Amino acid sequence: MESSQNAVSIIWWREGGRLMIYVVDAKIINSLFYGREQVKLPGGGAKDGESPEGAAIRELEEETGLKVKRRRRVRLILSERVGSHTKHAFLISRYACKGRPREKKLWDNDSILSPPRPISLEEALDVILCPKSNTFNRDALMEAKRIIEEEGL
Repeated sequence: MESSQNAVSIIWWREGGRLMIYVVDAKIINSLFYGREQVKLPGGGAKDGESPEGAAIRELEEETGLKVKRRRRVRLILSERVGSHTKHAFLISRYACKGRPREKKLWDNDSILSPPRPISLEEALDVILCPKSNTFNRDALMEAKRIIEEEGL
């Protein structure tokens, strides 16, 4: 059985000495978790024939409104098989993107997404990012923090 591919993007920048990222608040409107609110990293599943990197960039653009202008600055930092899915996390500097974050709510397949909001990476580590992939997202954020700090980015 072929694995489906999911990808998340960690868009980061420094503000006042703090590492900041974008998250999206989602209100689930279908499924077992109906009405539940969650905070998640921009991301989702790859379409047929789409690479994980392509999925991460497309989902980032759809969910945040930011456009990646320097694709070579998109960096795979974590891949992990979780059941029948292979999850990928990509690290992207805010400076590799153009545009402004969208300002309106967005209807997704099973949720309503609020406009993206900045949050410190430290604060993001303290919240549940996505019930189905909390461990993966937490590992991805820890790896992003390690890379940014070790490489002096």
